[in-house]
Amino acid sequence: MMPREQFEWQEIGNGYQIAGIGSNHGGLRQRWLLVYSEQAAKRETETFNKSLEKIDEKLKKDVWHLENQLFTEESCADKACHEFSKKLRCHHAEYTVTAVFKHTQRGRPKAGQQAADIRICGKGGMVTS
Repeated sequence: MMPREQFEWQEIGNGYQIAGIGSNHGGLRQRWLLVYSEQAAKRETETFNKSLEKIDEKLKKDVWHLENQLFTEESCADKACHEFSKKLRCHHAEYTVTAVFKHTQRGRPKAGQQAADIRICGKGGMVTS
């Protein structure tokens, strides 16, 4: 893709600009006319930003679900976080695997009662590339 500044643009009014390009392909002379519209560029930027916002919201939900998932082994949690990060296209995941101490019974634990069950979960965040 060639930078926009490389062409000689002519203003034709109403937010439109045109630039002519000539080339020779297979012995045939070709002429190309490029058209730039400020309105179309603005629409495209707005649409792109909306799609990025949707992707960010979906990723936040997916990260929340991954963080609330409990695993019995550290390797399983690490594998799940790694699999999640492989699916990302425009972001990359940074995560740490930590132990979470859980009580085996429901309700408020008694004074001095130690957690009997240890589960592993991944905590992380998303960074835009």
